[in-house]
Amino acid sequence: MGKYKLSVLIVEDDKLSLFMYTEFLKSVVSEVYSASNGFDGIRIFRKYKPDIVITDIMMPRMDGLEMIKKIKDIDPGVKAIMISGHSDADYFIRSIDLGVDAYLLKPVDNQKLKRKIGDLGENIMLSNKVAEKERAEKILIKAKEKAEEADQLKGVFLANISHEIQTPIKAIISFSNLLKSNVQDEKRREELISIIESNSNSLLNLTNDILEFTRLQSKTVKLFNISFELNLFLKEMYPVFESLRRRQSENSIPLRFANNDDTDQLMISSDPSRLRQVFTNLISNAFKFTHKGYIEYGYKLKKRNDVVFFVKDTGLGISRDYQKKIFERFIQEPNPTSVKREGTGLGLPISRSLVSMLGGKIWVESEPGEGSTFWFELPGIVLRKEKDAAEKLYEWKDREVLIIEDEIRSYISIEEVLKNRLRINYIDNPEQAMEFCTANKAMDLCLIKWHPDIKAEYLRELRKLNSSSKIIALLDRGLKSQHKDFINKHFDDSIVKPYKREKILKTLDKFLA
Repeated sequence: MGKYKLSVLIVEDDKLSLFMYTEFLKSVVSEVYSASNGFDGIRIFRKYKPDIVITDIMMPRMDGLEMIKKIKDIDPGVKAIMISGHSDADYFIRSIDLGVDAYLLKPVDNQKLKRKIGDLGENIMLSNKVAEKERAEKILIKAKEKAEEADQLKGVFLANISHEIQTPIKAIISFSNLLKSNVQDEKRREELISIIESNSNSLLNLTNDILEFTRLQSKTVKLFNISFELNLFLKEMYPVFESLRRRQSENSIPLRFANNDDTDQLMISSDPSRLRQVFTNLISNAFKFTHKGYIEYGYKLKKRNDVVFFVKDTGLGISRDYQKKIFERFIQEPNPTSVKREGTGLGLPISRSLVSMLGGKIWVESEPGEGSTFWFELPGIVLRKEKDAAEKLYEWKDREVLIIEDEIRSYISIEEVLKNRLRINYIDNPEQAMEFCTANKAMDLCLIKWHPDIKAEYLRELRKLNSSSKIIALLDRGLKSQHKDFINKHFDDSIVKPYKREKILKTLDKFLA
């Protein structure tokens, strides 16, 4: 018969006996550890966790009974064999009380010891099989519960998605049919068109969320890190976030940017489009669940190169039970019946995935009824700002420009050239730009990313809002030659990609100097 696949610790203070036991046990079991006193026995047990402990009773400093008691405190299930040269009943009774599995008198019969080890080995194997079966059953039960929960969540999610899709589609169909009617006057037709546009945007945003979540799950999203000025970036996002308020909040909830004057020209290296996406999701959520008070966003420097961003609101708040769950897919905290439930519940999972991709972490601090603060930390993104010797060649400090550019990286390349030279506003689509210009008519220049879908009527309406403002076309390569007449007629000038520093500065200087 081969060796038992067991590990045994033998503790004996007599060196010759210890050697003999050790050599014999090596022929019986696969692993043998030895110690000459109780203290070493406990230390070795803690380190290796052997299956069986065999010990002499009478030892200096700590006897075998005391050692077994301490080892049983560490692992109550360990098997123990007591060896003694004394047949005193007291030792035997105390051993039984400690849960010792066998009591052998010296001189020990090796074959008897071997049989005892074999019996205990079978018990250990049986116990392990039972424990393994119980663990497997628990894992299966947990997996089943998780699968059922996932199915339930998916069911709720799909029902929610179905509702979120049907609502704008029904509105688009209904109001489109009304638009066909000849009895509608011009004002009513404009109202219907506005409702159709709003529901179309809702449907588009829903589709974008689902596609983005799918890309993040399949790990096909790529990051494009560039260097940019943080305060300027967050200030220029303000009009975009304000447009969220107008679309999502029935109340006039003030939006604040907590400008950090101590770090006015702080440069960071990150992906601005993804950073903006996280802020948009968090601020959008804040407007949904805030009905009084305010919403504030900004950042703090945690360490020399770490930035902690935040979005704070005075809304409904989140219970402790849901403060981690809301970052999981398909999960939304149940709202009071008085609160309208909107959205897919994907905004926060998307934000968590994006923050994780950027190398950071996200969390929330909240109390029900007292609002919430969402934090996300991006480590090691702060850069030292390099001074440009040509910074003051072109400066128009009292002038203001609006940049309409749907590609964030293209905008950043322009912003890098113009920062600190004049006031910059940024919008990423023409529809929002019209809203912005209606409310802000003091623009000196409008730089718009033009493509053939933007018609002459739109440009005329944009110019009407501020007749003194000049409009400059931002063009992809090849468009200028293909649409030369249109561009010359409707724009005051143009800048063609790739955007070059000198071209941008000289073009703006023609109208601002």
